[in-house]
Amino acid sequence: MNPNLEFHKQKLAEILERDKRGELKTYSKEEFEALQKKHDQELLEKYANNKKVSGQ
Repeated sequence: MNPNLEFHKQKLAEILERDKRGELKTYSKEEFEALQKKHDQELLEKYANNKKVSGQ
């Protein structure tokens, strides 16, 4: 079996279970875009720091 497929099936099962329990948070489009922008910025900073550490 494809390990990637199994991983995503497990994650989907976890999400559906959390939804059943009412634990999922929903976001407005603006909230989602702000979170996505913050996450992207954190990844860019992490990547830049990794390049500095590796001496590239």
